[in-house]
Amino acid sequence: MALQQITIGDLQTIMLQCAGEAEDALSLVEAPDRTFEDLDYDSLALLETYSQLERDFGIELCEDELGDINTARQLVDFVNSLLQLKVLSAA
Repeated sequence: MALQQITIGDLQTIMLQCAGEAEDALSLVEAPDRTFEDLDYDSLALLETYSQLERDFGIELCEDELGDINTARQLVDFVNSLLQLKVLSAA
């Protein structure tokens, strides 16, 4: 199984698909370390994004761990760590 990776650009695409009202939000690529709240992404958009990430990448996102994730960079790093574990466990 090849290692999948997600980029901040990929996350931006997914979030815009999940958050129609946030189309005017600042770009995650331009501000990967600003909080989702500062970038005008609401909690519903984030929940939909988490669900889409789970479906797209076949991972399970734990609510307890997601509570500490506030920026695009943190979310991308977290998802990539889960993807790496998924590959290692399949080997």
